[in-house]
Amino acid sequence: MNEKQPLSVDELSLRLKGIIEESGLFSRLAITGEVSGKKEHSTAVYFDLKGEKSLISCLVWRDVYLRSATKIEDGDKIVAYGELGYYQARGKLTFKAYRLEKAGEGKSLAALRELYRKLKLEGLFDREKKKIPSYPEKIAVVTGYRSAAESDILRNLPRRWPLATIVLYSAYVQGERAPASIVGSLRAADASDAEVVILARGGGSNEDLSPFNDETVVRAVASLHKPCVSAVGHEIDVSLVDFASDLRASTPTAACELASPDIDEVSLYLEEMGRRLRRSFSERLSLLRSELEHLRQNPFFLSPLSSYEGKKERLNYLSRSLSATFEKKASSLRRRLSSAEAALASLSPERTLERGYAYLEKDGRPLVSARSIAAGESVKAHLKDGIIRTKVEEVIANGE
Repeated sequence: MNEKQPLSVDELSLRLKGIIEESGLFSRLAITGEVSGKKEHSTAVYFDLKGEKSLISCLVWRDVYLRSATKIEDGDKIVAYGELGYYQARGKLTFKAYRLEKAGEGKSLAALRELYRKLKLEGLFDREKKKIPSYPEKIAVVTGYRSAAESDILRNLPRRWPLATIVLYSAYVQGERAPASIVGSLRAADASDAEVVILARGGGSNEDLSPFNDETVVRAVASLHKPCVSAVGHEIDVSLVDFASDLRASTPTAACELASPDIDEVSLYLEEMGRRLRRSFSERLSLLRSELEHLRQNPFFLSPLSSYEGKKERLNYLSRSLSATFEKKASSLRRRLSSAEAALASLSPERTLERGYAYLEKDGRPLVSARSIAAGESVKAHLKDGIIRTKVEEVIANGE
């Protein structure tokens, strides 16, 4: 071939296709590897087979796959039987399988399951989940720079909750540098004054999403002081960070819904609360007006002086009644006192002496017994109008 005469791309592609597909060198092959990035379409099932250091794109026609007893999932280790094909339009090699067999669990899936068991035994996934704030004022977003996830969040979050400030912390979300980059951005977001952190990435193959199964990333998510919403991959994708986060969203857009309220719903709620408050205030005001009207109909308020006059008449009546009762009682007591005084007067010594009696006194003491004096002793006899001194001639006591 003359080096000065260049081949067209079409000519080169045609030669490659002939070597790969028509030479027979790459037909009826059996290759083994780990399934990654499986996607089902209407005509075929596409997936990658990974080796230790490389991978190859594969497909199996859908009707062949549906008839096959072997169904594959990401992480499965399989043996694929088929041939190598060359797709000229894209310059891409594809292994076209006509039979699939399971060959055991892939290394990456086995390692992932072992890491899951290890972290679960530590209680990393079973800790008490932090509550997402109801009305956050600042939301931190850790995602790829100018990625589809970033675009989704910046489009949906301000529309949904415009009262929140969004702070972006960009990170590598794919490749070898991704784990350290994600951990650094998570720590920066956690140290900020944001109230909630969203960790987001769009869809991709298992290989693409592998940084979110990295142990350092999972531990960083679990150790955050702020509540974290994870939104990694599509709805069917599940990463270990989903178990470590406080809430898992199926997509970045769904993460916006979990991390913030809907401004329209909040507005409707506030309007309803306003209506209830106004209705409650109106009902209370109506009740107070009814009570006031009832008080206005009270006779006291209708004619305060008439009520006062009635009370005054009642007081005068009670006063007169009390005075009459007191006078009646006093008169009765006076009569009883006069009667008692008369009775006492009739029993006084002076009245007794007026009836002709006298009482004797010896040595300044009343003489009450004949045995208390002897003949010849002197005594005083008290009479009505004077005293007689005399001597006793004879003492005759009763019983002698």
